[in-house]
Amino acid sequence: MIAGHKPEEHAHTDEPRIPSFADPTPFTLFSLAAGSIAISGLILGYIPKTDLPIVTIWIIGVGFCLTLGGLMIIKNGDPIAGNLNLAFGVLFFIIPGVTNVIWLYGQSSILVEAYSMAPPTLIANAYIFLFLGLVLAVYIPIMASASWLFFFSLILFDIAVFGISFYDLQPAADRATGFWNDIYKLSGFLILVAALSMSYHGFALQLKYGFGRMILPIPGPLFSNTPEDG
Repeated sequence: MIAGHKPEEHAHTDEPRIPSFADPTPFTLFSLAAGSIAISGLILGYIPKTDLPIVTIWIIGVGFCLTLGGLMIIKNGDPIAGNLNLAFGVLFFIIPGVTNVIWLYGQSSILVEAYSMAPPTLIANAYIFLFLGLVLAVYIPIMASASWLFFFSLILFDIAVFGISFYDLQPAADRATGFWNDIYKLSGFLILVAALSMSYHGFALQLKYGFGRMILPIPGPLFSNTPEDG
């Protein structure tokens, strides 16, 4: 998703330099946006609930894309952005996608009748996502030194994570209408805005790599984390 922290330049000029086309940042940004648009679509209603199995496949696929991109970014020498991609890919997409598959299968009357068990819930996801919201919050100030747009987008994502988590912990009657339903819809809107913001950064980078010059402005950092001399 993010590769804003450039590794220090090597002192030895004979070491091979990684060309710009090896940077997976646009790929991970587009992947994150695709998955986020699918999730926000279910929340806001522009994707019908009957498409949940299709969205689940997208979520898992996006998770693998982010995981692959994270490993590439770590290999390129940026552990901060690489680990953030891995966190998004595995913890926010792949595992929740797999739990959705289990939940969908668990709603089957065949399973319930065969094993005389209640269908599973997604309450565990809600509690775990509360913790992951704290994990994501750690990256927010770090990303401010990479791009103000990353900083802004991560804030939106984090608010949405907490909003959806608290929503999922409410009784079904409270989730249907009223305050918590509004929080849920707002979270979906924030995810959509964050996804479109990340997409812009991906477009700007891809155009720069493709044309060899700046086409769209690339948002800069809010501040530098480079220590001053002296």
